[in-house]
Amino acid sequence: MAQETLQLKINQIIQMHSLGQTYEAIKELEVLIRENASKALLFNISGVLYKEIGNSDKAIKSFESALLIDPNYAEANYNLGLTFDELNEINSAINHYEKAILIKPQYPDALNNLGNLYKNNNRIELGIKCFKKAIDIEPNFVSAWNNLGNGYKDLNHLEKAVDCYQRGINIDTNIPELHNNLGNALKNLGQFQEALDCYEKAIAIQPENFESFNNIGVVLDKLGLEGRAIEAYENAIRINPDFAEGYFNRGQVLKNLLRFPEALASFELAYTLEPDIDFIFGDIFHLKMHLCIWDDFSDDLNELRKKIDGNSKVINPFSMLSLIDNQEAQRKVSETFIKKDFDEDLDTAISIYPKNEKIIIGYFSPDFRDHAVAYLSAALYERHNRDQFEIHAFSYGDDTNDEMNQRIKNGVDQFHNINLMTDLDIINLSRSIRVDIAVDLGGYTQNSRTELFAQRVAPIQVNYLGYTGTSGSSYMDYIIADSTIIADSKEYSENIVYMPNSYMVNDNLQKNFNNSLTKADVGLPDDQFIFCCFNNHYKILPDVFACWMRILNAVEGSVLWLSDTNNFASDNLLKEAQKKGIDKDRIIFAPQLPSRSDHLNRIQLADLFLDTSPFNAHTTASDALRMGLPLLTCIGESFVSRVAASLLKTIKLPELIVTNHDEYEALAIQLGRNTQELKVIKEKLLKNIENEALFNTPLYTRNIENAYIQMYKNYYKGLHPNDIVIK
Repeated sequence: MAQETLQLKINQIIQMHSLGQTYEAIKELEVLIRENASKALLFNISGVLYKEIGNSDKAIKSFESALLIDPNYAEANYNLGLTFDELNEINSAINHYEKAILIKPQYPDALNNLGNLYKNNNRIELGIKCFKKAIDIEPNFVSAWNNLGNGYKDLNHLEKAVDCYQRGINIDTNIPELHNNLGNALKNLGQFQEALDCYEKAIAIQPENFESFNNIGVVLDKLGLEGRAIEAYENAIRINPDFAEGYFNRGQVLKNLLRFPEALASFELAYTLEPDIDFIFGDIFHLKMHLCIWDDFSDDLNELRKKIDGNSKVINPFSMLSLIDNQEAQRKVSETFIKKDFDEDLDTAISIYPKNEKIIIGYFSPDFRDHAVAYLSAALYERHNRDQFEIHAFSYGDDTNDEMNQRIKNGVDQFHNINLMTDLDIINLSRSIRVDIAVDLGGYTQNSRTELFAQRVAPIQVNYLGYTGTSGSSYMDYIIADSTIIADSKEYSENIVYMPNSYMVNDNLQKNFNNSLTKADVGLPDDQFIFCCFNNHYKILPDVFACWMRILNAVEGSVLWLSDTNNFASDNLLKEAQKKGIDKDRIIFAPQLPSRSDHLNRIQLADLFLDTSPFNAHTTASDALRMGLPLLTCIGESFVSRVAASLLKTIKLPELIVTNHDEYEALAIQLGRNTQELKVIKEKLLKNIENEALFNTPLYTRNIENAYIQMYKNYYKGLHPNDIVIK
């Protein structure tokens, strides 16, 4: 067939395809191929058409036929790579893209696609090289600029990513994906308002852009505008009702607002749509615990253990603490969690600073406010020896200006509000101050910023107080503990600082309050034994509650006094009590009070605090002991399950520490029936409040300062961190 005739027929086939007559075009092409079986071009066109109608097998055969005729056919290699790419056959796709480029080095589309495959398969540097080559060939290649930005973003080179996205936008301002990606990079740089502007531009171009609405929600949540964040997520869900991430993110905000039933419903919708969302199983489980929904507890716990054993991203470290008292499992969960957002292989080395006149300590927290961490630690900042130490507070929580917030501001040498600062700016600030020791008071609790420590804000970094477990990381050098808290250190990634008494700092300035309240004032019966527990509901596991019900059943004329944090949980606890044969009138709920002093006053009216396990009372245990209320605890294996025992040993009440639930139940019944024995314990507690170390803040401060000095000396000697025992 003459070349002109062949080309005319090819043009007719292409015209048919462009008019939507692809099947008819394929039939015509098959006839043409039979007449011209040696033409590689025809097989390549055939492959494109078969690929267009979704027949990948025939498309692959067609492209391979083209390559049998002409092995140096760059476009056929490219198209075959594209087909394998869409089938997620990564190695085959890479192979054919590479062949296309070898044949035709100036092939920007092949370079761009190959770069994406490299980038998406953890070969980011190679991907970046491909994108750069594509741009060198075609400087206005918008897709390559976008992909280059994505590559830099994956490497956390955010300024370079921003530059790439902006270059793409300068070429074509009407691509919503570019505006959205630029917003993501700016968001990660902490430039939240600029990020919002980008997302709004993406939506202006594409009003149904649900991903940009979702990203707006993320930024508004970070800015503390939770109501508007929920509205943004609901816009994303309205546009795409199958958008699992939108339901998941909405659930996170609702949970943080303590709207637990709504949060659970949102998480469950996300889980139905996409069960493999990272950590969603654990989020649902933890929310059920907040609401005391225990119907599937055993099955959920077994599933959780299996997923942890399989190194799944199943639960965040804090939620894990209340469920499984196993140090190995807790470490595995922490190690898995820290890999979700950042690479531990970041270059974070800090050159040894010239020695400061004083050791500079930086305390980092979102909770320098009306919060348990602040109640415990405020006096420590005030008591530090200013001849040896300079104390800085770095706050990435809301600037509340409440009483505790003001006290901490007045108690440190410098208070830095870093809430809206980028990670890089915070790191640069800390390094410019030459902070020697950075103390993380947040760990994996709400609003923490673990990524700061992953990138090193100081040469010495300490895990302390806020999160009672191992970070599982290589970047946290020490954890503050004591010999009761950590009996076996092999599952801790940090070196251990063993304090001589309890690891927990307490405020000696918070004195016992004069109590003029009566039991009747707070809804308690005058003539009955008051067991109490003011721990959060998520700490109450079914076996602990069953134990409490047996205690009530055995101690005639007793009641159980619990916190009333949400009606849903309270109702479920009453139902569980009735299942165990306990009248609902024997469970009394204490409403939230406006001030901490009011709460401390009322807890003196109880007779015995029943601790939870594995997640013990922490600040609530300290509060009870401070107010002269004896506390019974069952010591466990992990940090979180040994806190109350640490406090009791320090205040010299080891007789209130048991090792299993049978002992716990028996001792609670014994003390509930024998008020004289309990009276002796209470008198001992009241005496020891004044005489023992638990509430001796000056002594505690000297001990932790000795630990800081030893860390500092080791560092300047060039020694690796090691365990420190304070005598």
